[in-house]
Amino acid sequence: MLQTPIRNPDERGFPATLKEYSFRVKTADSPLMRFTRENPEHRVIISLLRGNIREIGERAIYTFLGPRNVSRQFLLGEFTKRHGTSQPLAEAEGYVSVEVSTHLLPTIQGKSPNEVTYEVLGPDAVFLPILVVNGWLHIRVLSANAQGGARFEKFLDIMRNHMQPDAFDVYSVREYKPEARLHEATQDITPRQQEVLEMGYEMGYWDEPRRCNLDDIARHFGVSKAAIHKSLSAGERKVMATFFTDTYGKGKRRAATQMLIEHRSGR
Repeated sequence: MLQTPIRNPDERGFPATLKEYSFRVKTADSPLMRFTRENPEHRVIISLLRGNIREIGERAIYTFLGPRNVSRQFLLGEFTKRHGTSQPLAEAEGYVSVEVSTHLLPTIQGKSPNEVTYEVLGPDAVFLPILVVNGWLHIRVLSANAQGGARFEKFLDIMRNHMQPDAFDVYSVREYKPEARLHEATQDITPRQQEVLEMGYEMGYWDEPRRCNLDDIARHFGVSKAAIHKSLSAGERKVMATFFTDTYGKGKRRAATQMLIEHRSGR
């Protein structure tokens, strides 16, 4: 077994945290982005695959969430004409999953976003599932690289120089805390509520001053402002109620929920 001697914990040089880099891009000539823009009821989840450390090109599982007949029509039509065939993995009403090994993502100087990201953050960078919705590619990357912050700034310069100003946004650079997802505060939250809460956080809904409003989040998901407000309110209420229950005991849950309702009505 290969062992690396460690003289002193302070001399190891390892980064103290794992960082999550979150941004989004769009381009007019991407068939996948055009498909989600023209079919707002669809979301596409891209799970990048790498057989080995040198395989940095795109090979991925694409899961189309939406009407199956529309997804199949796209895969058998425009996708096949431009990119060749894909390998079917599974399908049912509401989703189609395929594996592809061709470049469907937009390119930057002839390279896909994942290739550029690996070059900047290093080959050990890990892509979380990529979301494609309403014509936007939402990317989240994990990296333990101690120089990741400085390198990410260079990456942003590359993106800004080769993308239109309205085609690239940075959401956040923050510490990745997977253990936070294990907290029971999320147990009662539905997947949709959690998705809306996470996107609202990334887009800056709770920043001071706010970087987005309910209309912005609604456009992102392709639904009404009222639907987003309902999901956010329900999610906030569950998180707050659980927090006060954990902190002050079960008898405070109802009071905490009522306090949040009164606070929101007074905005």
